[in-house]
Amino acid sequence: MTLLHPTFIRRQLATTRSQSLIFVLCVALSMVTLVALRGFGDSVDRALTRDARALIGADVVVQSNFAFDPAVDSAVEAIAARGAAETARTWEFYSVVRRPGEDGSLLSNLKVVDAGWPFYGTVELASGAALRDVLAPGRVIVEQALLDRLGVQVGDALRIGDATLTIADVITFEPDRPTTFFSLGPRVLVDGGDLAALNLVNPGSRVTYRWLLKAADPAAVDDLAGEVRAVADRDFVRIDTFRTARTGVERFFTNFLFFLSLVGIFTLMLAGIGIQSSLTAFLRERHSTIAVAKTLGASSRFVTVNFYIVVLLLGAIGALLGILLGFVLQWTLPALLSGFLPPDIELTISTRAVVESALLGLVVVLLFTFLPLYRLEGLRPSFIFRKEEPPIVNRLPFALTLLLILCLFTGLVIWQLGDVRTALWFAGGALVLLLIAALLTEAALQLLKR
Repeated sequence: MTLLHPTFIRRQLATTRSQSLIFVLCVALSMVTLVALRGFGDSVDRALTRDARALIGADVVVQSNFAFDPAVDSAVEAIAARGAAETARTWEFYSVVRRPGEDGSLLSNLKVVDAGWPFYGTVELASGAALRDVLAPGRVIVEQALLDRLGVQVGDALRIGDATLTIADVITFEPDRPTTFFSLGPRVLVDGGDLAALNLVNPGSRVTYRWLLKAADPAAVDDLAGEVRAVADRDFVRIDTFRTARTGVERFFTNFLFFLSLVGIFTLMLAGIGIQSSLTAFLRERHSTIAVAKTLGASSRFVTVNFYIVVLLLGAIGALLGILLGFVLQWTLPALLSGFLPPDIELTISTRAVVESALLGLVVVLLFTFLPLYRLEGLRPSFIFRKEEPPIVNRLPFALTLLLILCLFTGLVIWQLGDVRTALWFAGGALVLLLIAALLTEAALQLLKR
């Protein structure tokens, strides 16, 4: 009997269509999240890299949670004096704003800015006017949420600290703060000329102080950062360029994409379990056929090879379907997450994401289909009469396969986290929870049997 038998393969595919469909869908599920999330993550990374300057509003950012030492101020002012860079300061903090003479008040996120901010990107206003045509001493620009919650409108007065200022416009977009999901209050932009009048920035105040520098020579960015770094106390002052800055926006997307990646990993593992379960059901329906084939002289190798071909054909169909659905999901995600994404994000088909997903999908299919196919070696011709489950001939391959599945899961978590120790703790915790869930499920089933 020849090792490959196309007719045998074709009959297995044709006579178990429902189980074949379930198997294909499980393979597709294992691929769709990987393709979509990897491709989406690559698109977000490209957008963050492209808009790196706009996301910090400068070439160099000098930041501290304490008032700057005179040496730092002098170094930045010296850079500006010789024309090496334009500079601007910002002060960011939370404070309560209220309507003058009334009880209504609201915790808000205040940002006091010098003229020139932001050096990159554009603050968009509801009126369509330029920021510097609107923001001036005595005037503030606020988010729509503040108007709604305080019941005020453009032109009304707003009490901030010791100053009473006029609401001049509404912010619709801020380049270095496109993601506002975790803000404790609506944004209020205040002109730097009103800082003293507010009387809110004093010793002990919780304020984020920043110097922003726009280099006259783009090639001198690192030199300017080094010049300020030479006089700054590194325990209290952080100095970054647009290449190295970890902005709140970048941290948000790093954490968000990591969460989505974990969802993809768990989906991949669950899809693997589905692949194994559906293949087990598929093969159980073919036990009689296999027993008859062995009675007629078919070897275990013949059965295993031909069913591996069946699995690979179904897996290829599922992989292709998963890749196509992954592209659809990738192009759907921006619509679902439009409030959190960088502006003008360009979605592209990532060849790297497709290749990585295809390889991972292949590994998952091979690992999770090995055990059901391996059990076929123990299926004897006597099954025709005795109808008993095929025994596990050798438990070593069974144990090694489980170990490889655990290694795959742990490796994927390490890959996403980039920290071996944290990843091992996370993977260990997930496995302990899975074990507890399995034990509770088994206990519940035993109780139901009584």
